Amino acid sequence: MFRFVLRRIGMVIPTFIGITILAFALIHLIPGDPIEVVIGERGVDPAMHAEAMKRLGLDLPLPVQYFHYVGHTLKGDLGMSIITNTSVMGEFMARFPATLELTICAMNAVVPETFAKDTLLVADKLARHYSVKHSMFQQGTVKALNGVSFSLERGKTLAVVGESGCGKSTLARQLTMIEAPTSGRLLIDGEDVANVSRAKVADLRQRVQMVFQNPFASLNPRKTVEQTLGEPLAINTKLSSTERAERIAHMIRTVGLRPEHAARYPHMFSGGQRQRVAIARAMILDPQILVADEPLSAMDVSIQAQILNLFMDLQQQFGTSYVFISHNLSVVEHIADDVMVMYFGGVAELGDKATIYARPRHPYTRALMSATPALFEEDQRIKIRLQGEMPSPLNSPSGCTFHQRCPYAIDKCRVEEPALRFVDGWHVSCHRAEEGGEIDA
Repeated sequence: MFRFVLRRIGMVIPTFIGITILAFALIHLIPGDPIEVVIGERGVDPAMHAEAMKRLGLDLPLPVQYFHYVGHTLKGDLGMSIITNTSVMGEFMARFPATLELTICAMNAVVPETFAKDTLLVADKLARHYSVKHSMFQQGTVKALNGVSFSLERGKTLAVVGESGCGKSTLARQLTMIEAPTSGRLLIDGEDVANVSRAKVADLRQRVQMVFQNPFASLNPRKTVEQTLGEPLAINTKLSSTERAERIAHMIRTVGLRPEHAARYPHMFSGGQRQRVAIARAMILDPQILVADEPLSAMDVSIQAQILNLFMDLQQQFGTSYVFISHNLSVVEHIADDVMVMYFGGVAELGDKATIYARPRHPYTRALMSATPALFEEDQRIKIRLQGEMPSPLNSPSGCTFHQRCPYAIDKCRVEEPALRFVDGWHVSCHRAEEGGEIDA
């Protein structure tokens, strides 16, 4: 009997130690500090936070913390969550599945499926820096893209706006994998582009296509439309010549061109027709994401409307997600689901279209909106005139990059760079974002 009891104790003790070590480790793997598991969410009074840390021994070295944790577990006295009024073990077990999933996903460097269910593309602190010589003996660094983060949902359109030189085209080159980012991560359909094989990168490139600003410069003048559309099919698919011809004919009809146009060269088309050819070439592989870099800027207004309607028809037909880069806010309002405003390589404001157009919070966004022509008097905004030019990329200002031109800048703006934070439903990088339209400098 005595041996039986010893054997049972020998089984229970290692099991208990293993469970407590696992639970203690998982508590410390939860983002933030361990006390958030014990007393609830962030935002607890600092004095209350410190008192709870001390009471549970969580301010001591890790080995000592573990023995304090075991002691409290044996006593059954881990306390109650101040926020939810539930036991600490109940609080922990409620978070355990999500914590375990995050831990496994972190080990495999992937995005959790529950978070990526409707998300097709994720940019996480993307940066692109270029080394340049600005004198015979000196080198400088141009931060063309500086920590840009956003996500793109399936079948949706993210519009990227901003003045020339803010990093829009550099961002397009990162998204289409023409260039590798200096730092940050790019995930397409849950796969980190930097951590996949060359064959996988080639496959991902088929899923992300691009329409350039100048269609005449992006089309080969020595190839007919049929040859231009057939080349990506011949390289990336195993279709027979008959199947390729059928798909080319179908795509030509889809973009609004006639069958006889297949044998013509780019110089034989108008600007709008050339852009239709460029769109057909981008869509011929049925991509998941289409990056359009100022696709309407070289056209007159009537042709712009036709091409814009074509983009929307194709999205409805194929379910393609768009990253639509433009400086025309009227066009953006017509096509976008979400809007990202860029300034000096970073994100000034990011949110859904209706919210940003109704009440922009960043001073730069408000200045852009005020410059947009309005047909009706009730849609007109008070004009905001920005002084000066965008800073030199070789000499980035301290603090907020916009403070030299901002009419609402305060001392804090000149010394502290604002983080992109969540304010009332969308992201803003401004120290005075909470003040919104009531800012009075």
